[in-house]
Amino acid sequence: MSLSELFIKRPVASTVLGLLIVLLGLQGMVNLQTRQYPEVDETVVTVTTVYPGASAELIQGFVTSPIAAAVATAEGVDYVTTQSRPSASVVTVQMRLGENPDTALTEVMSKVQQVRSQLPQDAEDPSIVKGTGQTFATMYLGVQNPSMTPEQITEYIERVIVPRMSTIEGVAESQVLGGQSYAMRVWVDPVRLAGQGLTASDVSAAINGANFLAAPGRTENEMVSYAITMESTLQTPEAFGMLPISGSGDEVVRLHDVARIELAAESTDTIVNFNGRPGTFIGVFPTPSANPLDTSANVLAELPAIQDSLPEGMTLTMMYDATEQIAAQIESSAAIDNIAEIGAVDGVTAVDSLASATYVRAEEDFTEVGPFLETLPADMAAAQNLKRDALANPLYRGTLVSADGRGAVLAVHFDPSLNTDALGGRVDRIAAIAESAAIDGRRFV
Repeated sequence: MSLSELFIKRPVASTVLGLLIVLLGLQGMVNLQTRQYPEVDETVVTVTTVYPGASAELIQGFVTSPIAAAVATAEGVDYVTTQSRPSASVVTVQMRLGENPDTALTEVMSKVQQVRSQLPQDAEDPSIVKGTGQTFATMYLGVQNPSMTPEQITEYIERVIVPRMSTIEGVAESQVLGGQSYAMRVWVDPVRLAGQGLTASDVSAAINGANFLAAPGRTENEMVSYAITMESTLQTPEAFGMLPISGSGDEVVRLHDVARIELAAESTDTIVNFNGRPGTFIGVFPTPSANPLDTSANVLAELPAIQDSLPEGMTLTMMYDATEQIAAQIESSAAIDNIAEIGAVDGVTAVDSLASATYVRAEEDFTEVGPFLETLPADMAAAQNLKRDALANPLYRGTLVSADGRGAVLAVHFDPSLNTDALGGRVDRIAAIAESAAIDGRRFV
């Protein structure tokens, strides 16, 4: 029994199989993603630990090594890289391809918690972040406000913009680059400090001992209850300056005697400038499972709402979008398909493309092709042929291209045996194809 005979005798099975194929095709049309690369679960978990004042050697021996040894035993780990620098340790865990990102994060977190008690007491709790391992963000946004200080701009970004960006679907992290967070800077004078017989450790101990959070509790009786509040943190440079370091009675050495205190930026190691003015960057990193094109579209859709809520004088500008290259490749492929369709028209013998792009912007200013042809390289034979035809044929001189040269000249060659009526019909057909080639506001003219 042949296959065709089987389907003829079983029409119900044939119908069900046909419907199944149609449903699978519809599902593919709806759910098939447009991506630069095939989708893979590439997960990188970064463990960052801050130990203020520690040297790189101390960080390596007592922070980086224990954490790296612990996370290396986690399930699904491909390899581990570490970086130890003054005051900070960074352990990067590269998971095997295909590992579930959430499972990988849980595994690494449990391993880090196992060695937390082995870390130095003054080291901060490790920060664990899941990502794709990209060192370059998918998108960069620039924030500027000439009426605000860099510290005020950073404060607004971290309190308002970053939380809103983090809620956008597909965004894993919004990283502030060039930000200057508020900090109380204590600039110790070593000469004055030595003159009082003190060390930097004495200053650090005095600050930590007098600047702390307290929860004293509450008082109550039969009728009322009061929560007790205690102002146990220092808030101003003047308050820090009056902090006693040593001494007794009238002979007290205070912080302002051995140091200069100011409320300033926590770090000025990174400076960002764009458009000739200082500003701050926000780098947008996608989640491991997100499609960069979808993430970019979601950010661009939310961007106008964020811009409308900014304070007066503040601007939020898209400085770089890596997905533009991906979109351009997709558009170029679509445009090339239309060129091939033009070449398939009966009577067309050749189609020459003489520019880097295959479409022009409809909304730009246009100029006649003659001046544009004068700028083409002399060693391009096709360009010289088109130039000769343009000077001899008024139809060519009427062709329009982009004034800035970003457009493309398509020279369509017909069979010379075609009569006027036949040629007119084919030109109309080509015009219809060109009109259907509109892509994101760009079209053939």
